[in-house]
Amino acid sequence: MWRVDGPFFEDAWFALVPTQPAVDFCAYVKTLRMDDVLWDILGMSSNSDERMSLRATGAFTAGGYSTVDRETVRLESPDEAALPGLAASVADRALSATEAFLGSIGFDEDELYRRILEQGVGLTGCIASICLGDLRGAMGIAKGYREKFPDKYDGFSFRIGERSDVELVIDWCERRLAGRGEGA
Repeated sequence: MWRVDGPFFEDAWFALVPTQPAVDFCAYVKTLRMDDVLWDILGMSSNSDERMSLRATGAFTAGGYSTVDRETVRLESPDEAALPGLAASVADRALSATEAFLGSIGFDEDELYRRILEQGVGLTGCIASICLGDLRGAMGIAKGYREKFPDKYDGFSFRIGERSDVELVIDWCERRLAGRGEGA
């Protein structure tokens, strides 16, 4: 785990996926606020109490920069002792790139979410819209996806029980709007 001291990130998470004779390293970085919104949408807000490294992974793309750093390292003879060092280098590069990207936008959280939203993609776009306070925009993204792909079983990317993440986003936003007395 690599600690990040900054306004958005608590720490970074990386996964090692051994695929003999190669190892895939994935480093994920995401904002705590986006992660909190995701867990609330999924009805598992208690996960927000966990350190980022213990939460499920997620990532986003903003302005052409992705917070996921994926690298496959071919190993002639896999040496378990070398894996931590290889993982550290991948995670360090991901965090350096993230810090550089955030520095380029002046660590402006709303600007970060606007850039994510410009990509207009799936669940990540919905969450960025929610972080900007635009619940109707998040619902629009989800409903547009549902209309465009009516037969897609998994929604954006997954299901919780019988419900897709698209349905969960729409329901979550409708409940928040109703709570404000705005209706859907």
